[in-house]
Amino acid sequence: METVSSLSVAVRGIAAFLQGRFGATLEPVTVSLLSPEAVRRNAETSDTHILNLFFYRLSPSGFHAGATAEEPNFIRLHALLTPFVGTPEDPHEDIAFRILGLAIRYLSEQPVVPTILPGASSGVASDFREVPAFTEYQLQAVMQSLTMEELNHIWTTQGGETAYRLSAAYEFALVPIEPLARRTPAAPARAAILDLAPYTHAIGANGMVSFGDDAHAVPLAGETAGTPPPAGWLPVILADDDGTLTTQPSVTDDAASLNVAIAGLPGARVQLELAWNRASGGSDTQAQAFDVGAARIDDPDAIVVLPLGTIEAGDAALVRASILDDTDQPLAGQPVSNSISFTVS
Repeated sequence: METVSSLSVAVRGIAAFLQGRFGATLEPVTVSLLSPEAVRRNAETSDTHILNLFFYRLSPSGFHAGATAEEPNFIRLHALLTPFVGTPEDPHEDIAFRILGLAIRYLSEQPVVPTILPGASSGVASDFREVPAFTEYQLQAVMQSLTMEELNHIWTTQGGETAYRLSAAYEFALVPIEPLARRTPAAPARAAILDLAPYTHAIGANGMVSFGDDAHAVPLAGETAGTPPPAGWLPVILADDDGTLTTQPSVTDDAASLNVAIAGLPGARVQLELAWNRASGGSDTQAQAFDVGAARIDDPDAIVVLPLGTIEAGDAALVRASILDDTDQPLAGQPVSNSISFTVS
């Protein structure tokens, strides 16, 4: 079976790391991933000693409770590291302790398994590594302290003639189970509201704390990825709906205009763009330039009157603001403001 999963890749990565470290020792040691009973039978005829990684339990990460079906699901691997003495010539009496001690030392020296997972794709279409956005990760090994009752339960379930052997218990975490269909990540935030004095004003009647005098919108990136914004501020717009500032005003078919509050750099020029999806099926765009009258959105000087033109019930509109340059053209590469939307009733 050629198809692999992130779980199988992780397990093989742990084994490959330990096998590589044992390759530098004088004693020949093979790292296996079988059950203790199967390894016991193999060791009877093996000309090398065996360090077996018996993964006996999987558990959830304890985090990432909000992950969706299209995001990685993280789990923890629990394993017993058990040495099995093979039949090479003149084995040392303490060889099992040597093997186990070396394994513990390797994982103590490098608790983060250096193997970068998941590695290169096998080329099979169902290989999760074919998805371009897979996550590269490493596993951390943490030694565990199991009670004798837990150890006894693990060994007594093996059957056959397998007797208890001294073992080291480890947890390897975290292993992401990668989905084949990945959720498209949200785009980075394009703007933020910066307020240097957010609590200098009393709480209003609505229970909200108003912005301070120095609050303004800040663009975080230009319109093109990786480019800085041309201007260091952004307009913020809200509709004045009978004294209430909102992004979803009530507009009737007999309205001639819409009062819009524009907060930004006083004296700067902005363009309000009104994009219509008409009830009749057509679409059109209107644009008008205004001077910014106030830095704060609740300042009466921030209000401008935006003509709506001829409208009818069912018309839907989206209003956004753009900064204008010295020639009254939208500033190239600059993010636009937040939006106001409404449907004519």
